[in-house]
Amino acid sequence: MDDLITKGFAGKVKPSQSDNEGHVGYIPHHGVYHPQKPEKIRVVFDCSSRYKGESLNYYLLQGSDLTNFVGAEGEFSKAMSELDFDRIRQYLLEQNCDFVQFKMNVPSASHMGDVWEKQIRSVRNILSTLLCQLGTQLADESLRTLMSEATSIVNSRPLTLENLNDLLSVEPLTPHHLLTMKSAVFLPPPGNFMKNDVHSRKRWRRVQFLVNEFWSRWRIFSLDKNGSLRSEIYLLVTL
Repeated sequence: MDDLITKGFAGKVKPSQSDNEGHVGYIPHHGVYHPQKPEKIRVVFDCSSRYKGESLNYYLLQGSDLTNFVGAEGEFSKAMSELDFDRIRQYLLEQNCDFVQFKMNVPSASHMGDVWEKQIRSVRNILSTLLCQLGTQLADESLRTLMSEATSIVNSRPLTLENLNDLLSVEPLTPHHLLTMKSAVFLPPPGNFMKNDVHSRKRWRRVQFLVNEFWSRWRIFSLDKNGSLRSEIYLLVTL
C-alpha cells in the first residue's frame, strides 16, 4: 500500500472529503501472483463488491446506455436501405472505381463468413489440436508469442496464384504486406527443434517448436495433393 500511495495511485481521505457522520468504507482486495514472477505481487481491488446493494463501480463506472447503440443501428440500417446502390455502382464505374459491398462478419461466428470460413475453421482446428497435445507447458507470454507467429504465417499466404511459379516475376502480394506495409522476410531462428523442447527450460525453444509444428500442419492444408496452392487460400481477396 505504501508503494501505491507513493506513486499516487491511492491516497488518504482528507477530513473535508468525508461525510459528517464519520462513516468509513472498505474495499476488499487480494494479492495475485504470476507464475513466472513469484517475487512480485499485484494487489487487486474488488470494487464491484456490494454493501447494502451499492458498490464503488456503481458510482464510478457508469457505462453508456445500450439503447442508444440499438437506436443508432436502426437509424443506420434505415439510411442504408434508402441508398440507390445501382446508381452508386454506375457512378463508380464511370470514375474507373470498383464497387465493393461489405458484409458484416460477426466476431466468434466464422460460419457467417461463407468462402473464408473454411480457412478460419482449419486454423482453429490446427491450433486447438496443437495446444491440446503440446500446449500445456506455455505461459501467458509464450502463448501470445505463438499466436503472433501463427498469425504471421497465415498472413504470409499469397493473394493470387498468377505467376506464382515464375522466378522472374515480382514478389506476390500477401496480407502481411498490407498490414505492415513492409516486404521484409523474417527468417526463423536457426537450430533443430524437437518434441523434447516442449519441456525445455528455455521458453523460446518451446514456442519455436510449436511454431514449426503449426507451419507443418498449415502447409498440409494449404497445398493440394499435387503440391499446388489451394484456391481457398487466396479466394477471399480475389472475389
